[in-house]
Amino acid sequence: MRPAEPPARRVGPDPEQAPARAAPCASTVLGLVQTRYVPRFPASVVLGREEIVDWLGPTLQRCPTAPMP
Repeated sequence: MRPAEPPARRVGPDPEQAPARAAPCASTVLGLVQTRYVPRFPASVVLGREEIVDWLGPTLQRCPTAPMP
């Protein structure tokens, strides 16, 4: 059985750039998790699902497909 291909390799224009494109996505999500659940920053804790999607969605959509800097 062949291992599954990482999503960043399937979405981005160049599969070789997948790690560089996945890193900002991972750091964005991990940053939210870190501030929301570890020290429980009030501004992060009160965010609802829709607000999180509105704030982080554009970044998570842009990273895999935008031109590389």
